[in-house]
Amino acid sequence: MVWLCSLKLWDMLTRRSLTYLVGLIRELHQSRYFWQKPSGH
Repeated sequence: MVWLCSLKLWDMLTRRSLTYLVGLIRELHQSRYFWQKPSGH
């Protein structure tokens, strides 16, 4: 029972950290895209 609870907690934590990482990477890609755009417009 204890192992199951800890596994649930671990799953929740890993999911949260993964979504956070994905969001961070997306923001980085967006900023990189913005920087690569020609500033002449």
